[in-house]
Amino acid sequence: MLAADRGRLRAKTLFAVLGAGPDRVEQHLSDLDKALGSHSPGIAGLAGLVSETRAAGSPQAPTVGRQHVVSQAILRNFCEPDEGLAGLQLIRRP
Repeated sequence: MLAADRGRLRAKTLFAVLGAGPDRVEQHLSDLDKALGSHSPGIAGLAGLVSETRAAGSPQAPTVGRQHVVSQAILRNFCEPDEGLAGLQLIRRP
């Protein structure tokens, strides 16, 4: 998924890192770097994305008061069918 993004959509890339799990992504930085080819920000850049994802997902991360609700149409982009559950689900994969 990260390789398919080719670094064009930063938010989508950060969500992909979060969904796959920062630890898992960190274990495969060299493979991702190779898969991205000339579009790769390099191993240091990929490690930076993992760090940003960890910081954003941290319980200590600052929150925005009165933040807008995200519509179902947008959430649908980050959902997939899950066996055992009805319909599309927004799921964080281990």
